[in-house]
Amino acid sequence: DVEVPSSGGGNDTGRFMDWIKSGLPPTAVLILIISGTISLPAVLQEEIQKVGLVINFEHLRSSYTLSRDPMFRAVSKHLARFNKTISPEAFSLLRERCENDLGRVFEELEKLVPYAGDRNRIEEEDVDRVVPESISSRVFELTDAIGGKDLSKALKALWQTLRSGEPPIKVHALITRQIRLIFQAKLIMQRGIIRGDMRMMDYRRFSETVYRNIPDMAVNLLPSSRQYNLLKQKPFPLFQALRLADNFTIDELKRDMERLLEADIALKTSRASPELILEELVIDLCSGKESKEGR
Repeated sequence: DVEVPSSGGGNDTGRFMDWIKSGLPPTAVLILIISGTISLPAVLQEEIQKVGLVINFEHLRSSYTLSRDPMFRAVSKHLARFNKTISPEAFSLLRERCENDLGRVFEELEKLVPYAGDRNRIEEEDVDRVVPESISSRVFELTDAIGGKDLSKALKALWQTLRSGEPPIKVHALITRQIRLIFQAKLIMQRGIIRGDMRMMDYRRFSETVYRNIPDMAVNLLPSSRQYNLLKQKPFPLFQALRLADNFTIDELKRDMERLLEADIALKTSRASPELILEELVIDLCSGKESKEGR
């Protein structure tokens, strides 16, 4: 067993540094993983580098210029081994369906390369046929259709999601989360925290102006959990929620939350088909019907 000494140094970091300096037993390998927003103190990083390695796995950030995009460069370099390239449209769809996860992107490239066959370039149609839509993209399509009161599109997205094998209870949870975020978007727009007609604004303008000027105090008005706080989301989900909020009234969103609660209870206690419960839920959300208690 390897233990950090309980004495020596003025604090936990000091004792850990003393332990690192003393050297690990020859049979021991230490892997220290730090995730999230916590950073490794510089002085500790220097000591670790003297006896080992510090590797930083940063999230890949997209660039407005495709040639400078780190993920696009990584994909292009990988495809060059097979004498292939990928069109900008195909790359954009691939990134979207893999949810910006480079590991998943490379997994899908292993399918796309043989699918393209003798062709030197992977096209958008190839990605559409080979790479399945992610659950989040399907749910976004579903909630987008609900927000637009497009019943036909919403039911189609629901059936596609369920046929892909996603558990009904998970689909319900994701719909509930999206409606909750839209509700928050409606409230902060009514309070004047965010101003402007989102329907007349493109995403780039939103991210460069509105998003950067959201007051810090506004974040504390919403739930503390990052998962459920609209203003703690990345710019694009926030932008979409604000745009969809224009299609709802506060009363409609209140009724929708009640209807979602009814569906949640039914999914957990009823013997009815979960698929039927979700189908009826989507129909009600698109039509703006009241909950059963309010009818």
